[in-house]
Amino acid sequence: MGLPPAEEAASGRFFEKVRGLVAQVPPEAPWTAPHAREWDRITMDEWIRAEVPDPVIQNLARLMVRGLFTVQPEELSLLFFLYYVRSGNSLEELWGEADAAQAFHVPGSMHQLAGRLGAELHDSLVLESPVNSIEQDADGVTVTSASRRWRAARAIVTVPLPLAGRIRYDPALPARRDALMQRSPMGAVIKYWVAYREPFWRRRGLNAMTTTDKPPTDGFFDASPPDASVGLLVGFIEARSALEWTGRPMEERRAAIVARVVDFLGKEGADPIDYLDNDWPSEPWTRGCYGANMGPGTLTTLGPALREPCGRIHWAGTETSPAWSGYIEGAIRSGERAAAEVLARGI
Repeated sequence: MGLPPAEEAASGRFFEKVRGLVAQVPPEAPWTAPHAREWDRITMDEWIRAEVPDPVIQNLARLMVRGLFTVQPEELSLLFFLYYVRSGNSLEELWGEADAAQAFHVPGSMHQLAGRLGAELHDSLVLESPVNSIEQDADGVTVTSASRRWRAARAIVTVPLPLAGRIRYDPALPARRDALMQRSPMGAVIKYWVAYREPFWRRRGLNAMTTTDKPPTDGFFDASPPDASVGLLVGFIEARSALEWTGRPMEERRAAIVARVVDFLGKEGADPIDYLDNDWPSEPWTRGCYGANMGPGTLTTLGPALREPCGRIHWAGTETSPAWSGYIEGAIRSGERAAAEVLARGI
């Protein structure tokens, strides 16, 4: 079911306006955009209020910010929003469900990719040994965890910006790099799955794709397997709601989410066979998802430090990628770029 004609037209004007701004942002160096400082002075909330007159489309724009960035619109710089959208080609492609970023999922989960890559690394992969310090000198780096130390020619740090800031560096990192890590907080999101004996909503001709502005969730989707052997809904608790619900017992979140399923899909939704969620803000080595975000003033003043190596320390991770920042593709691209940097310097 689409929007009424007036809102449909307003929606088209909104997307067109975003496209025009995004086209002016160089993905490799967004801080050099013609209006970069002007755009970096205001938040997305301020821009929406000033440039999106239709109340329905205002709500849609705020929903998109929460859904894509997992922060409130008042926490996000307009320039950072435009840069992120530029990295994913367009807002339509980032938000869309047909041949777009939200269209596909990997059967069995993306964890399979990490597992298989880890298996190929054999003993080179060391788990449960978070790095607490990196020292560098003229000949190389020494990387230290609670359990052991490693010596290498160079180090590539791939953890998100705020977590990279928890590592101790000797000598200390340049001030702008340190400030960037301090001023790039993680978004907040809790991903949940609700399982049923069957996708019962399909019997009523429903696709279970929901969008709502009523907390705690912005909506959920049908993620049932192709053979419909089980009914599976997947959704997210995002931004402010995630901060309100993080750290609480999973059973409390289950009760709240199941109640929302009942609101949308009827009383059959009250009897799930299982519920599971991933409370990313409470995890000590992520502290949020999907990535780090930047408020006003950060990208134009500190952005050039995003990928700039610090001596023998190089930076990767999805936030550093000018293409598909925030996504697994951005993470892979960033790893290839950082590896090329190391090889170009002759190890």
